[in-house]
Amino acid sequence: MSSSPSAGQSVRTAALAGLALVSLANLLNYFDRSIFNLVLEPIRREFGLANTQVGVLAGAFALLFALMSLPLAWTADKTRRLRVISGSIAFWSLATAATGLATTFVQLLIARVAVGAGEAGCLPSSTSLIADYYPRTRRPAAMAVYQGAGLVGSMLGLMIVGVLADKVGWRRALIYASLPGMVLAILALILREPPRGGFDHAPTRGQAWLPAVGILLRSPTYLMLVAAITCVSLGFTTLGAWGPSFFVRSFGLSLSAVGLYFGLAFGFSAAVGTFLGGYLTSRLVARDRRWEFWSPALAYGLATPLYEMALRAPSAGAGFLLFGLASFVAFLGYGPTMSLYHVVAPPQVRATAVAVGACSAGIVGSFGGPVAVGALTDHLTPALGRHALQGALSVMFLVFLAPAALYALAGRRAAAA
Repeated sequence: MSSSPSAGQSVRTAALAGLALVSLANLLNYFDRSIFNLVLEPIRREFGLANTQVGVLAGAFALLFALMSLPLAWTADKTRRLRVISGSIAFWSLATAATGLATTFVQLLIARVAVGAGEAGCLPSSTSLIADYYPRTRRPAAMAVYQGAGLVGSMLGLMIVGVLADKVGWRRALIYASLPGMVLAILALILREPPRGGFDHAPTRGQAWLPAVGILLRSPTYLMLVAAITCVSLGFTTLGAWGPSFFVRSFGLSLSAVGLYFGLAFGFSAAVGTFLGGYLTSRLVARDRRWEFWSPALAYGLATPLYEMALRAPSAGAGFLLFGLASFVAFLGYGPTMSLYHVVAPPQVRATAVAVGACSAGIVGSFGGPVAVGALTDHLTPALGRHALQGALSVMFLVFLAPAALYALAGRRAAAA
């Protein structure tokens, strides 16, 4: 490869373009995901659903997300990743529009499952591309941009669709939100891909699916990362799914008010924390690579009591402020969590490594979390009344203590290796 200044500039431009595209894809991914959570309350009232059914809807996308992650990741490890991303964006955008057209609970459930099938192809392919665009010392920052874009998408989705839903109803709001994805799906086909493993000096030929999974399951450090990200998903998905409903039920706020303030408290604070955490971790990793593990361990450990305080805030304003502070602290460790997969997994199985983690996080976290909170809320309602959701969320947020311990242990193991 040429080492001329023009060649180096071309590589940097390609990396920036690639990062911009996958970050926009993640923005739309979380945009479409968050808007459904915002309109769960009017959906619950229109269809006369129990809290457990609401939890099933909130986490339904995770089932097919988990099941499709592995075959789509294996496809990404063997073929052109940008094609996988393009098809994924188009599919989940159409499924989002179909959600707005649903007239029964079963149709809603099918549409949400279809959204999950589309989203499944984006994460493994995108993070695999980023790992080939940037060397290890710059990956935490690049991954933070990618992850932060998703959080910006959540914020924009809550703020924009909150207003739309109040004005034109939740159905039209979902249909309108599906349109930008079709444009980005076309743009994804234009970019060129980087060579696999160019920064890692390792074999880059894709593995067959079962041998690839076997390589990963023989790594105790990788298994710790999967367990940690599963617990993180359990906490964050529960917050995203039930947070808006918590403020509607506890303080009687409108959808536009919840969309605006929860979007700022959760989306904006989390995005800033992700960007800053990725930048700081990249600087610290240059001195000691164990900071890739220490950063999320510290972040989740400190955020847990802040989330518990937010649930007990005396007013909506105080609740939003505390949720914002807790999310800022928690997401300081979010960017490095994705880069860690590419630290412990060889280049030829990186997309599969992310997908195995996404499969666990999807089934246990993204589906199990919202359903568990819904069921627990129904169980607590006779005793706690309108505070039942608060009690259920309080129990669930304690899960953030688990990844704090797991990342610390993984860091110790990596240092000894």
